Amino acid sequence: MTSPIIGIDLGTTNCCAAWVTPAGEVRLIPYRDGSFTMPSIFALDEQDRELVGDEAKRQAQLNPHRTVQGAKRIIGLPFDDHVVTQMREYSEFEIREGAFGEPEIVLGTRTYSCEEISARFLRAIVDVASRHLGTVVSRAVVTVPAYFHDRQRQAVHEAGRKMGLDVVRVINAPTAAALAYGA
Repeated sequence: MTSPIIGIDLGTTNCCAAWVTPAGEVRLIPYRDGSFTMPSIFALDEQDRELVGDEAKRQAQLNPHRTVQGAKRIIGLPFDDHVVTQMREYSEFEIREGAFGEPEIVLGTRTYSCEEISARFLRAIVDVASRHLGTVVSRAVVTVPAYFHDRQRQAVHEAGRKMGLDVVRVINAPTAAALAYGA
């Protein structure tokens, strides 16, 4: 049997996933405690452990310099892009220029690309989906905002590759909604 393909909404604020049952019904995959969404927050705690979702959100107030929110806004953008500049102005965490002109996020002594942080979100979602479905999930369709350009879409593919996920397709959220409505 091949791995099921799940749909992932890699959201700026929250992420969620769904799958199509053998009966053709679309079902959301529960994340935790009856919730279907995972906060799109990544952090390092004081012991340098990586936290994703609710765990990262819990430490955001106490440790904002080691907590990342909104990394998807700057994925695939050059460091000198106005969106990166705006995010640098209001973010508690440090964003610096990487070796290839891309933004890098500094948390404590560690540095992450936006793709690496998005890969952490994808890994958390895929782990939850695998447990829920009782099988290894290794393929997904990922939705992104309609304004994402090709480099940003490619960065989402790269985030999936970094964590071993075959991103079968990256589609715009409005396109996903239209397809779902048609189904």
